[in-house]
Amino acid sequence: MPSNSASEFKLPIFGDLDLSGHKDLVSLPDNFHVGGNLDLVDCAGLTALPENLHVGGGLDLTGCTGLTALPDNLHVGSHLDLTGCTGLTTLGDNLHVGGYLDLDGSTGLTALPDNLRVGGDLYLPGCSGLTALPDNLHVSGDLDLRGCTGLTCLPNKLHVAGFLDLTGCTSLTRLPDNLHVGGDLELISCTGLPALPENLHVGGDLELVGCTGLTALPENLHVGGDLYLAGCTGLSLTARQVDFKVGGRIFND
Repeated sequence: MPSNSASEFKLPIFGDLDLSGHKDLVSLPDNFHVGGNLDLVDCAGLTALPENLHVGGGLDLTGCTGLTALPDNLHVGSHLDLTGCTGLTTLGDNLHVGGYLDLDGSTGLTALPDNLRVGGDLYLPGCSGLTALPDNLHVSGDLDLRGCTGLTCLPNKLHVAGFLDLTGCTSLTRLPDNLHVGGDLELISCTGLPALPENLHVGGDLELVGCTGLTALPENLHVGGDLYLAGCTGLSLTARQVDFKVGGRIFND
């Protein structure tokens, strides 16, 4: 193939295509369609993807440090891996990911598209430039927001079917009312959080370890698993004895 393009491939490609390690690759053809997996790992020279790119399987862009944005109308049937894409600042509109979406360490990312839908897990650990999540975000699996230190609140209609991990989100000051988390909710060291929302429902464990700003627990709190309160120095005994529902045990230390 030419050193700087994938134009010689006969389109569409019905199976898998692995171009990993082609550091001189800078572009892909317009309307590129791959029926299986497309692997572009460590293609550091790739700065953009074509409009209307369609990948029937997974798209792996791990280590594509030159990539700054994703195109509009990108459709990925399975997973989309953007781990280590440190130059990425924005995702395109109408992004659809059928499986998991991994943006681990995308420190330049400041926002997610309004209509983002993820069929599997959404991984955003260490995305410190992210200040908010879009309204109506639906995650069919787990949502990992560990270390998103710029995040101050969550959207009102957030739905997470799996676990929600907000460990180390020190700027977080509010959770939405009626938040429903199907699995565990981890709020470890969320020191800026003063209260939990009304009608919070957690299907698994609720971990509040080190939430020093927390002063009360809501009466209608529902926790299906265990409740961890170690280091919640602002909670009074009265607040801890509120008639909430905990399916497992309560750990105070």
